[in-house]
Amino acid sequence: MKARYSLTTRLTVFFTLASGLVLIGLGTLVAISIDRHFVELDRDALRDKVHLTREVIGKSKSPQDLKTRLDDVLHSHEGLFVTVLRNGQSLYSTEDFEFPADLSVRTQHSRLGVASWRIKEREYRGMTEAVTLPGSAEPPLQVWVAVDIAHHKHFMYELIWVLVSYVALATLVAGILGWWAAKNGLAPLRAMRSRAMAITAQRLDERMPTQEFPVEMADLATTLNEMLRRLKEEFDRLSEFSSDLAHELRTPMNGILGMVHLLRRGTLSPKQEDQLDKIELSGRHLLGIINDILDFSKIEAGKLELEHADFTLAELIRGTVGMVADSATSKGLELSLRVPGLPGQLRGDRRRLSQALLNYLGNAIKFTPKGSITLTGSVLDETEHDYLLRFDVIDTGIGITPEQAATLFEPFTQADNSPTRKFGGTGLGLAITRSIARQMGGDAGVVSTPGEGSCFWLTVRLDKPLGTDEKPPEAADVAESARQRLRRDYAGTRVLVVDDDPINLEIMQAMLNDAGLRTEMASSGGEGVRKVQTVDYALVLMDLQMPGMGGIDALKAIRQLEGRGRLPVIAMSASVLAAERRACLDAGMNDFIGKPVEVDEAYDAVLYWLSTAGAAS
Repeated sequence: MKARYSLTTRLTVFFTLASGLVLIGLGTLVAISIDRHFVELDRDALRDKVHLTREVIGKSKSPQDLKTRLDDVLHSHEGLFVTVLRNGQSLYSTEDFEFPADLSVRTQHSRLGVASWRIKEREYRGMTEAVTLPGSAEPPLQVWVAVDIAHHKHFMYELIWVLVSYVALATLVAGILGWWAAKNGLAPLRAMRSRAMAITAQRLDERMPTQEFPVEMADLATTLNEMLRRLKEEFDRLSEFSSDLAHELRTPMNGILGMVHLLRRGTLSPKQEDQLDKIELSGRHLLGIINDILDFSKIEAGKLELEHADFTLAELIRGTVGMVADSATSKGLELSLRVPGLPGQLRGDRRRLSQALLNYLGNAIKFTPKGSITLTGSVLDETEHDYLLRFDVIDTGIGITPEQAATLFEPFTQADNSPTRKFGGTGLGLAITRSIARQMGGDAGVVSTPGEGSCFWLTVRLDKPLGTDEKPPEAADVAESARQRLRRDYAGTRVLVVDDDPINLEIMQAMLNDAGLRTEMASSGGEGVRKVQTVDYALVLMDLQMPGMGGIDALKAIRQLEGRGRLPVIAMSASVLAAERRACLDAGMNDFIGKPVEVDEAYDAVLYWLSTAGAAS
């Protein structure tokens, strides 16, 4: 793994290396310049010695005279060595000194015309020159001159050691100063980091105080503020996109699942039944993923809002259990209900409570191969204004280990998280359930024994309504579905469905007719208003998003009609965000049904409002 270093460390290292390199470069330049200066001094000295030798040669009358004169001259020039050659034969040579045989070649290739060499740990520098005697017809003499440069080299060695010591000390001091400068210079950046860490998805309105930072960082703070502004805009746009996404994905799912329901009403072969089962299973699986992702995104953004409306707990429990009753029966599981002493009427978010319970029940059915599933409910605490309720879903399924239970409510977590896990799902259901419970003033958890079963518990605090209590459902109530009660008590009741999608109209008409209701259809808001004006309907199911006159506008027009002010109108929409639901209820809608329409949920809503309105067949 690649090591990560702080910006202070990086700046300190950079400053130290940069200072060291600069100092090394300067020291090297000084050393080279001094050494070159010494070479030039030696060259000039060698030229003087060659000139001196030339004068001595010019005064000499014989080789013996030349030797005598040169000995006399060299005696007074310490460290000077001379060799005089004629046709390769030595006429004179300093005793105990030997010139390199290739000295002439070396000097020819030297820019300054001098060459250096080393003999017995002594260093020398020399040059050669041809000397022609005036009036002589003989070939020119070759004069080789050398000087001892040991004192120059000694000085350079000492200079280099001084430069190295200075560079090392100066680099260390530069590193310390660089660390101090980096630490203090980055203090405003650390302050900016602290402020940035305090900004969350719920606090995107926070901004950096540009006036508190240095001029150099003010632009950065301004840029961050602009980024936060754009992020806030994009976040808001994402929320809008989520709503649109829900509508665009859930609308076709309504057609798929609705058509599956209609096809089941006909005579089908076993193969066709199996194919429909697979279509419905895939459709509901996809719908569950869509719902979980949308809900989790709202939870992460802090935008999971709870509704506060009166509802009947008995109806909620009966409807929730009814949604999973067929699944339990198909697996041969016994589904029972024990909820004695629960209050009838409550105030809170009926849909979210039902969602939380449905997550528990669905998981129980999924992970229980045989045996039973029981939903229990009890009152833990009662105050003047609210109740603290506890619900338990007890199964005889496969169970989970304590280690699995510790992380089971974390997002994207399942008891079996291996790539080859047997059971599918997003791993968000339980995380969403816990978030719902905590927003309702409670919590959620599990007690389980591997191989024996699990008890998933949920606590919520719900307000007391102003209405009257209703008896909680008995176990027998579960067996009689809302559809059966509609066929028994409200057969022939006239209901209007308003939707611009012909597939949705067909599905809703068939669904309501199957419950014994007399269903009529309208393909636009305007048509729906006109039909309500002329026909005495007991209930209207109104789509929200329609071209021309939308559902809200149609509702306002219906409320202005004589004698239609209290007509129950249920909104239908694929956009299931809390804001959308709240807007519908605030506009005067009596209830809200999300698309794709759950058959049992629709029957429950229709039954509730027909019974509330006192409709009769």
